[in-house]
Amino acid sequence: MPAYRIAGLVVDSQIALPGALSLDPGAPPDVVIGWGPAPAALARPTVSTPGWEIEGELMLMRVPGVGRFLLCRGRQISVDPADGADPDDCAIYLLGSVFGALLHQRGQLAFHASAIEADGRAVMICGPSGRGKSTTAAALAQLGHPLLSDDLCALSFDADGAPRVHADGRQLKLAPDAVAALDLAARAGARVRSDVDKRFVAPPAAAGAAALPLAAVYILRAPDPDAPLIADPGVSDAVRRLQRNAYRPGIVERTGQQRRYFEASAAIVAHAGVFLLAPPRDLARLPQAARALAEHWTGRAAVRKRASPPRGGLQQPEATWRA
Repeated sequence: MPAYRIAGLVVDSQIALPGALSLDPGAPPDVVIGWGPAPAALARPTVSTPGWEIEGELMLMRVPGVGRFLLCRGRQISVDPADGADPDDCAIYLLGSVFGALLHQRGQLAFHASAIEADGRAVMICGPSGRGKSTTAAALAQLGHPLLSDDLCALSFDADGAPRVHADGRQLKLAPDAVAALDLAARAGARVRSDVDKRFVAPPAAAGAAALPLAAVYILRAPDPDAPLIADPGVSDAVRRLQRNAYRPGIVERTGQQRRYFEASAAIVAHAGVFLLAPPRDLARLPQAARALAEHWTGRAAVRKRASPPRGGLQQPEATWRA
């Protein structure tokens, strides 16, 4: 059974996961994925929405035209495809919404973000779908920064309360204009989905398996020619904006994890700089913007080295929904 590293977890999957990078077999899996039956509905759900429901240690997710996904105790996913569904479409949902839900089920922190490695530390790019997370990460990868994660970032806190980002072995997903602007055609592969005009793109380099300390977070906002490339939103606004970038905030809300994500966001702001990033409208300016971004976090790191690092910060908030 192929093995992958997704959000820092070793995953054995009976289902091929296009865009995910295979691991050498041997490590015991944290999560097992396979084809299997999933009910149309759970018997006695305590939380129920049109797309998903929860009953104890079970979570059922339904995607019309794709299939049903049954998550058990944060350790197992059974995939029941819809009639005529493309297996690759099932895999895309597995790597996105379904695995994000699994992280919530495990009591882990998950953010809607991409991340790269810079001098042994992580830099995270947050934002809603279509805002440019993957494109910004690709531009930074072109500067020599290994890709750490794309679209989904799993975080934890070390013994000192400092945030760390877990490695996620997957390729980038980029639209044709971004591929052309960054001269990545030679690295572009298959379409992400048959009905989506995006391609899997192998990054020039990928980070290792270790979780990396978080150096900085950049939250993407809508392109604005009058806005500076990078702005400091202030502590309170930074916490609120970061909290809103939890992966699948509807699950966070309906499972009672808002306070945990607020506390986690406050801890991240206390240890790592959180800034607003206005991506350029003209993709031809992406390489220039990426260089300015790298100069920003490098200059900030030099200042922080001269200051006393925070100690004894906030510990990881207690999970409120754990298998």
